[in-house]
Amino acid sequence: ILSVGNSAVYANIILCQMFHIWFCRTRATSVTQHPLFTNKLTLLAMPWELGFIAIFCFIPEMEIVFTSGLGLPIEFWCLSLGFLVWITLHTECLKFFARRYMAGRKSFLGKLAW
Repeated sequence: ILSVGNSAVYANIILCQMFHIWFCRTRATSVTQHPLFTNKLTLLAMPWELGFIAIFCFIPEMEIVFTSGLGLPIEFWCLSLGFLVWITLHTECLKFFARRYMAGRKSFLGKLAW
């Protein structure tokens, strides 16, 4: 159980980092309005991070080093997707309030949005 839990944590952290890098590119512009494929370094980082997941979770020799389980059941991938949906909704709501209320930067909601 410990090894599968460690694999789930590694995969969840890496997937959340992959999504978070897309959302932190701008302060107020939505992900749907900002061009996603302009930063070449970010595009190179995505396969690199997927490679980390493969190393942590699917290479048998790394099971001893990272105390991770070989393979990861589908329910743990679905748990990660739930966190990714939450991060997406949370960040887009923050950016919405930043666009709407940060014009004067004097409102309480504008300060709370960022």
